[in-house]
Amino acid sequence: MQVSVSVTTYNHEDFITLALNSVLMQRVDFPYEIIIGDDCSTDGTSRIVDDFQRAHPELIRVIRPAKNLGDNGRPMFVETLKAARGKYIAMLDGDDYWLGENKLATQVALMEADAACTMTYHNVIKVRDDGPGPELYNPPQHPPILTTEKLLELNWVPSCSPMIRAELVSNLPPWFFAAPWADWPLWLLATEMGTVKYIDEVFGAYRIHGKGAWSSLTEEAKAVQFLLFFAILHPYFAERYADKINESLSVYGEKLIALRLRRFAPEAMTEL
Repeated sequence: MQVSVSVTTYNHEDFITLALNSVLMQRVDFPYEIIIGDDCSTDGTSRIVDDFQRAHPELIRVIRPAKNLGDNGRPMFVETLKAARGKYIAMLDGDDYWLGENKLATQVALMEADAACTMTYHNVIKVRDDGPGPELYNPPQHPPILTTEKLLELNWVPSCSPMIRAELVSNLPPWFFAAPWADWPLWLLATEMGTVKYIDEVFGAYRIHGKGAWSSLTEEAKAVQFLLFFAILHPYFAERYADKINESLSVYGEKLIALRLRRFAPEAMTEL
C-alpha cells in the first residue's frame, strides 16, 4: 500500500460528501486506501460515511469508537494514523476538501525522490462561511523548506495539506500526547526527523466556520491553548530553541493579557 488517506470527522454532515469526493477524484498509479475516523457523529455524518464505504468497500475503512473520544479530535486523529497501512499518510479533516486531481501523485513523487523527506505540504485557500472571499493560507514568500525553528513561530501547515512517512507515528514521544493538539506536534516531529518540503501550489481548501473545533474558540481561549502548547514544548525544545520558545511564550502571554484587559477593563484599554 503506497498511501493511506486519513479522514477525521465529527458532525460534518454539510461537508463530508465534498471531502470524500475530493479524495476519490485523485488520479494515481499506485494503490491507496481511505481510513475514515468518525468520532460518533450525532448528525447525518455517519450515514453518509457508511454510504461511501458500501459504495467503495475495497477502498474505504471506517473506524468508529464505542463512544465519542472528544479532546479536540486528537484521539480519533491518532487512531486513524495508527490504522494506516500505507508507506505514506495524507490527512484531511471532514470539513475541508482537496483541489486538483494530482495532489496525492505530486506529493508521492516528491517524497519518493528524496528518502530524507519526512513530510510534504502545500498551500490551500481559506474558505469562510461569512466574511471576505477565499484567501491564501501561506504568503507567496513562504520558504520551500520548513524548519523546526520556523514551525515554532506558528503552525504554517494547513491541516488538509500534509503527507508524512508512516514511520513518524510508530514511536510518538510523551510530549506529543500532552499537547492540546495532535497535528502541530506531528509536524514538529517531521522537521526534527528529516526534511519537510513545501509545495507552492494550491491543492486544498480549509474551511473556517462557526462549528469548527478551532475557529469556534474565542481569541482568548486560543491564546490560552497557545501558551499551554509552548509551555509543554519548553522542556523538550528549549536546549536548542530557547529563544524561539521564549519569544512565542511572550507573544501569546502579552496577547492573553491584552484580551483579558479588553474584557474586564475596556476603559483601561481605551486610555492606553
